Amino acid sequence: MKNISDNPFWHYSVQLWPIAGETLLMLQDSYQLDINMVLFCCWLANEKRILHSSNQLAHHWPEIFRWQRDVIHPLRIIRQSMKAMIKPDVDMQDIYSKCKQVELYAECIQQKRLFDLTNQISRSSDMHSHKRLEENLQQYLNVYGAKNDDQMLQTLLMHCLKIIKGPNGPLNT
Repeated sequence: MKNISDNPFWHYSVQLWPIAGETLLMLQDSYQLDINMVLFCCWLANEKRILHSSNQLAHHWPEIFRWQRDVIHPLRIIRQSMKAMIKPDVDMQDIYSKCKQVELYAECIQQKRLFDLTNQISRSSDMHSHKRLEENLQQYLNVYGAKNDDQMLQTLLMHCLKIIKGPNGPLNT
């Protein structure tokens, strides 16, 4: 069986995390956005793919949302609760580390499921990367429930462009 993390979307995310992690966590905490979905929108734009309608996500959104809500989020809460206990209790470090690995594996599963949708998403090489990214983020916000929130879209777009066009960002065209 192929390693679940052996896909281009996961590799892209791992590459981007050191420069984007802090910003992505801020977006998650401030707007309750799904980091994997934001990264997916960025990756699709990088791959010259565009979500032409929120229907492309809407069919899969209940499963994506349920996985995030019922698996990843509770694991994150448990890990964050443990983090405060580590310093006074060195024995907690091992279980904290294992919990962090399980949370990361759950994230990897979600990204694999998103990657599996890629063939259903059309290529659009004639559109500038900035517009592809904006369209992808808009479609995500539509299914997320922030359909007409232009301020959220512009904030998200601004942060994503800084992430992916940074000094070594992968999105160039």
